[in-house]
Amino acid sequence: MKLALKRIREGLVLDFGCGNGRHMGLYSLYGLRCIGIDIQAKMIELARNYEEVVIADGRYLPFKNCFDLIMVRYVLHHMTNPCLGLSEIARCLRVGAFLLLFEVIEDNPLISIGRRVYPWYRDIPVISKFRKKELIGWLRNLGFRIVSQREDTYITWVLEALASTIYKKKVFLRSIIRRVAVALNFLEDFLRRIRFPPGHYYCLAQRLSWSSW
Repeated sequence: MKLALKRIREGLVLDFGCGNGRHMGLYSLYGLRCIGIDIQAKMIELARNYEEVVIADGRYLPFKNCFDLIMVRYVLHHMTNPCLGLSEIARCLRVGAFLLLFEVIEDNPLISIGRRVYPWYRDIPVISKFRKKELIGWLRNLGFRIVSQREDTYITWVLEALASTIYKKKVFLRSIIRRVAVALNFLEDFLRRIRFPPGHYYCLAQRLSWSSW
């Protein structure tokens, strides 16, 4: 995220599926104006405490060619048509602007099995499932260039979430949590070397052109 924000000196950001808005306050630290959209009215009311927000369907955005950065954080798998959502995102970005995307992908068998057992995330259903190759194909077909990308396994994500929860409740465990973070880096490197399938995919993509889906 910091890499994306450093590339934009000034401009307008869209938080696509902003939820309760807790990430929106970060942009003002970089001198950026942010607008959030979400389809859930109760989330929009919470997000109003941070920045300007609009209730909207991600398949039909009420904007056009005006954003310098759009952040999409774990939203596409909750949409009935993620391709249409990405097409709308491309339409609303200026040429040369950036998309910061965080997604869960089906390459990891633990993700695939887990979703079959419990196809929900925080009471929101997981509707669409896709792999990394498929997601990258959609982006390229819509005129995006991948600037940078990263993958994480589901295992390290679970451990990081657990460590974060413990840290918030037990301040005296700070040194232990730091050691856990170091261990996670070694574990992630090892899993990459043995080519363990990723479960989370992050990328910064630049819109070079636009074509509707």
